[in-house]
Amino acid sequence: MRTAHGALLFLMISALLFSPSAVSDAGDVEVRGIPEDGRFVNPLNATVIYEDPGGDQATVSWILDGELVEEGYHIQRYIYPGKHNLTVRIENGNATVIERYFFLDPIPPPGWGEEPDRKGNELLFWSVFGAGALIFAAAAAWIWLRKAE
Repeated sequence: MRTAHGALLFLMISALLFSPSAVSDAGDVEVRGIPEDGRFVNPLNATVIYEDPGGDQATVSWILDGELVEEGYHIQRYIYPGKHNLTVRIENGNATVIERYFFLDPIPPPGWGEEPDRKGNELLFWSVFGAGALIFAAAAAWIWLRKAE
């Protein structure tokens, strides 16, 4: 006669031994193209190297800031400058899920986020519409007077 505790223990051990997720079927995962510090020049160009030891078909998902953005072993994507979280999720046919997490901080293009050059813009404006207009008006008057003679 079994006790309730003995039956429970037997069920727990059998579940651990025969559960598909308990079997080490993960395989080795390598993600290439993402620097350790997360800094890169757009576009992000990364590849997952993975071969399932059991030969199962694997699905690779690229999740950026909690949103699925790409599926497949390769991603090439422009990412808006700022701080982002990237999760690479690999699922194989044995219900094994492998996830790798990355912090991304794309390098912005030159001039990104800088204040406009107000002094330079003002100088350009007044040279064209200020002194430039006076020079144009003087030249036009001189030409008109020359033709009148």
